[in-house]
Amino acid sequence: FTVNVTDGARYWFPCHDVLADKATVRMRVEGPAGWVVAAPGVLEGTETMGDRATWTWSADFPITPYLIHFSLGQYEVRREEHDGVPFEYYLLPGSWERGGEALFAHAPQAIELLVGRYGAYPFPKVAFDEIDLGGAVEQPSCVSIGSQIIQAGDQYDEVIAHEMAHMWFQG
Repeated sequence: FTVNVTDGARYWFPCHDVLADKATVRMRVEGPAGWVVAAPGVLEGTETMGDRATWTWSADFPITPYLIHFSLGQYEVRREEHDGVPFEYYLLPGSWERGGEALFAHAPQAIELLVGRYGAYPFPKVAFDEIDLGGAVEQPSCVSIGSQIIQAGDQYDEVIAHEMAHMWFQG
C-alpha cells in the first residue's frame, strides 16, 4: 500500500509534491493474480496473464499528490449501495467478522448526514481499504483504515465520520 501524508508521493512517482498542485490520475498497478487493488476513482479494468494481473484505475477529479494512493492485497471485497452511492469495503480475510461489520455499520448514515450539510457526495464511490497502519488516511473516494481500528469494531466509528468529512474538504 502507499501512504504519502503529506509529502511522500514524490518517492514513488514523479510529481510536484505540494498541496496546491492537484491532478487527475490514471494508474496501472501490477501484482499477483487473485489479489485485489483498491484506489481512488473507478476501476477501468483488470488484465490477467498467467500468475500476474494488472489493474487500471482512473480518477477524473483533481487529487493532491499526497492523496494519490493504491493498496494491493488478498482482500475480501464487499459492495453495497445506499441512496445511489456505491460503497466498497476492501478488507483482509476475516476482518469483516472481527470488527469491520460493526465499524462500518454507520458509514451510510455518516454520508447521509454529511450530504445534508455540505451537498452531494463529490466522488463516484465510498470505499475503505484495510492497511497495516495505526490510523486512517482520507484519500478521495478510497479511505485507508488501519487494521487496529477495524479490529476494535464500533469503538472507533467516529473515525469513519471524520474521514468521510474530508471528502468535502480535501488538501
